[in-house]
Amino acid sequence: MPKTEPKTTAAPNPHHTVAGHTFVWNSPDPEVGEVRIPLKFKTKILRKAKELQDDDLAFMFFVLDSVLGDAAAIVDEMDAGEMKAMFREWQTAWQEHSEATFPES
Repeated sequence: MPKTEPKTTAAPNPHHTVAGHTFVWNSPDPEVGEVRIPLKFKTKILRKAKELQDDDLAFMFFVLDSVLGDAAAIVDEMDAGEMKAMFREWQTAWQEHSEATFPES
């Protein structure tokens, strides 16, 4: 009888919730844990973000630094792919929350 390999499943993705005006990312990495990102922020942040939208990394870090204050203290230990996924999910939540369109990253 041929030996069959056990089926593997992808690791579960981090998930998020929205609590009031806050996006809450629950990382599977215990060193990261919960990341809370506001869904309300000043128009000047949106204006500047629009100028940076052609540079994915500058765009993400500008927005995170603007809405979190010291984003580095929160996201520097995150896996880069997880951070990008978190940011995209936050963008989607912001669009739904504000009924507007955020510049694409």
